[in-house]
Amino acid sequence: MLTCNIKEDEKIKTVHSSNYNMIFNKENGTKIRWGKEKEDNPVYSPYGPETLSIEICRGGDCIGCPQCYKRNGRRGDPTKNISLEEFKEILKIMPKSLLEINLGIMMVGTNPDLFNMIDYSESIGYPTSFTYNGIITDDQIEIAANKTTAISCSIYPHLKQKAYDSLEKLGKNKRGYRKENKLRQILMHVLISDESQAFAREVINDMVTDPRLTNVDGLLLLQQKPKGDYIAKAISDIDYQNLLQLAISNKIKVGTDTCSSGVSCRLWRKNDIYPLISRFCDGLLFSAYIDMHRHMFPCSFSEDLVDFLDLSECKTTEDFLAVWNNETAHNWRNMLLNNCSNCSNCEEQEEMRKECHKCPIFQLT
Repeated sequence: MLTCNIKEDEKIKTVHSSNYNMIFNKENGTKIRWGKEKEDNPVYSPYGPETLSIEICRGGDCIGCPQCYKRNGRRGDPTKNISLEEFKEILKIMPKSLLEINLGIMMVGTNPDLFNMIDYSESIGYPTSFTYNGIITDDQIEIAANKTTAISCSIYPHLKQKAYDSLEKLGKNKRGYRKENKLRQILMHVLISDESQAFAREVINDMVTDPRLTNVDGLLLLQQKPKGDYIAKAISDIDYQNLLQLAISNKIKVGTDTCSSGVSCRLWRKNDIYPLISRFCDGLLFSAYIDMHRHMFPCSFSEDLVDFLDLSECKTTEDFLAVWNNETAHNWRNMLLNNCSNCSNCEEQEEMRKECHKCPIFQLT
């Protein structure tokens, strides 16, 4: 069995081995990763994912946002939840090198065990977050702020005002205002495509002018995937750059999803800030997604589009690592890592090839 040396306290977790090393700050999410030498950048963690997303509900109990790639609330399926015990069984097989967890939800109250799951995962050392759609009750805000260090809100045009109202209340429940609470970070997510870029600009401007967003810590621009009922045209490089520059010029902390690595890589030489924003897809390299059936995928967007890794028979961490390092997993990694953006004007092409890769499923950038 693969082994590594893991140490942790309330604030810091460290993972050390001959070829993979990590220091993780649980309070602010900062990661420092290196390989055999300090200058080495390992291509993946043989000890399992650093970040794990777990789907805890799906089906009909949702408002049916047209942009939802899962089509929750739009398929007519009954609502399905995983139980607290099923959640514990998933975490039981996870390597202790796991750093953090994100829970995939619909409405905040869809799975009645949401906050019990957060309690449990936090109690065994995993900072746990979730993303909501803008609808959350005052009671749920108070509970969430008390139990988790980070919460994200997806901003949709038809729910924007409700989302902003909830973000104002969340902000007043951050640890800086209420010392008994854990909540330290609030992020906003906005989907970007050719059609939605005007709304994205609106949200960026709102972050400057709307006092309800004073305590929001940053903005993530997420590419709209061509999956589900809403198929949008990808945003152009120049429009993408203009959105980033608008946020940066207004001193907004802005980030991008790893699905945007192709365009981010093409832009990185034009502005010193871009290398700080650009990250490459790390699905099944350093992150993973597990659906309700205990099927593991590189990410939630890849569900039903690539071969899954079956965890249903895994009873121990050793079982999990055997699946994490099996042929199907390595085939995906080889396909991903060899899918370079091949930018014709890349002056650092040979050097960038060591890290540059983009999503092999969706042609977004």
